[in-house]
Amino acid sequence: MGNRVDLAIAEAGEAVEHTMNKSIVSHTPGPWTVTEIGTIEDDSHNPVQLAAVSPVNRDANAKLIAAAPEMLAKLRELYDYFVHEADSCAGKDKEREMLTKAAEITEVLDKAGAL
Repeated sequence: MGNRVDLAIAEAGEAVEHTMNKSIVSHTPGPWTVTEIGTIEDDSHNPVQLAAVSPVNRDANAKLIAAAPEMLAKLRELYDYFVHEADSCAGKDKEREMLTKAAEITEVLDKAGAL
């Protein structure tokens, strides 16, 4: 992961506007809720079943999946925070730490197809 993080750090300044275009939503917008039978639905006027969870650890897995839109939003906020902090850092070590965190978040968002 080190090389990928280093590469992301090197490109972080240029990538901010391109990788975090929040106007693009590639998933069903939240909030999502868990039904009594363990399915996950969106909270629209015409709910759509988004997922069904197997009986093994059903409640915990369903809650985790239903929280995905909120977690995505918080990850994006953290990304913005780390990039902003890097821009305002006086020391190179602190700047590198902030950009490393931003790069790690970018990797997770990319893995989820949320860039």
